[in-house]
Amino acid sequence: MERAKSSKNYSIVVTRHLGMQELADVDQFDAIVCIDALENVFPEDWPRILANFARALHARSHVYLTVEIASEEELRTAYAAAHELQLPLVYGEYAHEGYYHYYPTDGQVRA
Repeated sequence: MERAKSSKNYSIVVTRHLGMQELADVDQFDAIVCIDALENVFPEDWPRILANFARALHARSHVYLTVEIASEEELRTAYAAAHELQLPLVYGEYAHEGYYHYYPTDGQVRA
């Protein structure tokens, strides 16, 4: 963001720093690109974020997002470890090693 602000080529680019949950724009963008971010968001926030994206886009625009994939074995191990530590997580959340990630299933992403 700072690089865009200080560049003579991109100084007219509007930049803002905000959480995806806070995006309140309406019909403002031709596209949204979200890379390596959603795995750091709690699953209960996903519907709000995706609704924010949809509202912020012009009609018939596109969203490109990446979602990390973890193996079923890794998810089972993470869930068991979180349960043992009494962490209030749902299946797919990974927090037992001191950091947080959420790995949704293919079905959850498509829904």
